[in-house]
Amino acid sequence: MKIKNIVILLILLIAVSCVREDKEYRENKHNLLFIYSPYIQVDYNKRKIYVNYPNLEESRILFSVKEEMKIKKSFEKNDIASISGKVYLRNDTSTVSPPDEFRIKLYVKAHEQSEMIIDDNFSTTEKLTDENHRISSFRDEIISVLESNNDFKKAHRKLLNDMTKTGAFIL
Repeated sequence: MKIKNIVILLILLIAVSCVREDKEYRENKHNLLFIYSPYIQVDYNKRKIYVNYPNLEESRILFSVKEEMKIKKSFEKNDIASISGKVYLRNDTSTVSPPDEFRIKLYVKAHEQSEMIIDDNFSTTEKLTDENHRISSFRDEIISVLESNNDFKKAHRKLLNDMTKTGAFIL
């Protein structure tokens, strides 16, 4: 009887560790692309900021240990690895051009698994599904990290300055 209980316990431990492993962010398995606007995106694994505007180049983004932990913990806590397909979080159907939204693309082993599209005017005051709540929470954490990161602020400021100089309309 004791051997049977030990075998069952071992099976349960293995199953629980596999479930936890699936939720964790692993750079050799996952990659995240944060599309802050139509003009600026961040590739998390490559630590690159891509600016889609004439005369501006890609640049490096260095995350502090605290920022890295915040992103990875939020990824795990919000079970982002379980989300697949396109998910839209919008309050209404009105559209703005260029779109006023934040996008998160999740790649698993270099294949796009999900794209989460969150309208900037999306309000969490409505009752949300569990998945939508997790996506919204993850988005809030990512924006908080990006907007406090010095490399991101520098690239964003440079983009805004160049757009202002050229007379581009900025939303």
